[in-house]
Amino acid sequence: MKKHLILPIVIGFFSFFSIDAFAQYCSPSVSGSWDGISKVTTTGGTVNINKTTSIGAAVRNYTATDSISSGPGQSFTVSITHNYSAGIFVDWNDDGDFTDVGETIYTPTGYENNAQRITTKTVNIPNNAATGQLRMRTMCGYYYRMAPCGYSSYTGE
Repeated sequence: MKKHLILPIVIGFFSFFSIDAFAQYCSPSVSGSWDGISKVTTTGGTVNINKTTSIGAAVRNYTATDSISSGPGQSFTVSITHNYSAGIFVDWNDDGDFTDVGETIYTPTGYENNAQRITTKTVNIPNNAATGQLRMRTMCGYYYRMAPCGYSSYTGE
């Protein structure tokens, strides 16, 4: 039987609310209200994500409704429509954080201006990734120094 990973998506639109079921994951910090993600899509999975939402500062958790299905050693593409800079993180070992080696899929290397843009990246699933339901976080913000729980002032989404 083929092993499949399900990667529910957490689109980080940074206004806070509590989710007790996923309390192990950090809540991203926020200080801005002008930034946002308007769409996240994936291709290449057996099941893919196609989530559109209005741009605005809010944290939105789609782990119960949106997922991508794929397996170890495979890859998929994720596209984020956003303002400013975007980041992608996956908890490959299912330990409740995005800080282990290889869990930062993408963060920009320099400042990106306010123009709406689409960031598209290929995500390669490690052969040793945990099986079952894993967490992916997408986020955006004003500065390029991005971390999965926030990074500085002027965090937007």
